[in-house]
Amino acid sequence: SFITCAGWGDRGHAIWANEWFTAMLNAGVPNVEMHIYARGHHPGDRVGPDEPPSTGGLTNRGFIAYGNWPARFIEWFRDLGFLNQPGVETQAAKDVATNLTRPERAPPGAGRRGGAPTPGAPSGATPAGAPPATPAATAPRPTTP
Repeated sequence: SFITCAGWGDRGHAIWANEWFTAMLNAGVPNVEMHIYARGHHPGDRVGPDEPPSTGGLTNRGFIAYGNWPARFIEWFRDLGFLNQPGVETQAAKDVATNLTRPERAPPGAGRRGGAPTPGAPSGATPAGAPPATPAATAPRPTTP
């Protein structure tokens, strides 16, 4: 997944992009890349009189860094092997295959590295500041026939 957006001028989408990136990273999805640029606007937003029009797609955006995101995409795409000769396995395919065979990871914050409980912590202890698990949160979900 390649994610790009403006930050300050498109705060809502930047927050959503960050949430998406974090979820994918926590899930162990390979090859996720994100760029949130300091300046820029969502396509169609009103801009100041000294700014280029905020259009969608591949526009130069007045030579601000956000206008160069297509070059970052091509670099990412090339790095994953999608611009190789036809018939050559991509780095992305290799990474996905490796990801599918990796052992299950503990969720973030589930003890120390490797998911081991913190030494000396009582059974069922939660990280400092975390709310204790509720029965509803730990009970198995019913299955639908």
